[in-house]
Amino acid sequence: NQYKQQMRWAYGIENFPYIVWHFLTDAKMSLGKKFRHLWNQLEGGYSWATAPIIIFIMGYLPLFLLEPTDQTSVLAQSAPFALQYLMWIGMLGLIFSAGLSSFLMPKRPAHKPRWRYITIVFQWVLFPLTMIIFGSIPATEAQTRLMFGKYIGYRVTKKLR
Repeated sequence: NQYKQQMRWAYGIENFPYIVWHFLTDAKMSLGKKFRHLWNQLEGGYSWATAPIIIFIMGYLPLFLLEPTDQTSVLAQSAPFALQYLMWIGMLGLIFSAGLSSFLMPKRPAHKPRWRYITIVFQWVLFPLTMIIFGSIPATEAQTRLMFGKYIGYRVTKKLR
């Protein structure tokens, strides 16, 4: 259900041409504000689909695409290490978010077992993988379907108590 929900949200990029059309015909809004809104829509819609996958493969991509003679250049050999440092900075942000989330979480009810908190920590550890599986892949699928004119339909998610 989460995958399908992410697909429906990502399919919302179909509104982008509608926004562009109305921004072109509306003279009341400033050009800077129009550009800012268009950029947020476009960048948000497409980076959602592509950023986790690009980050996953980008560090070693130069080594695969370059000629064997160019693979020995300093830039090509440094790319994986530069990405490693960037990923460490991102991981610090993820650890900070996990710590803040744990700090802000209400106290564990007495009737709930302690191992429940272990599953919460495990969810944070799996976050990079779940960003690809439940974020990037459904968004890419939805936008690819939109590109080929395949409507995804509307499926109501069951609500349970």
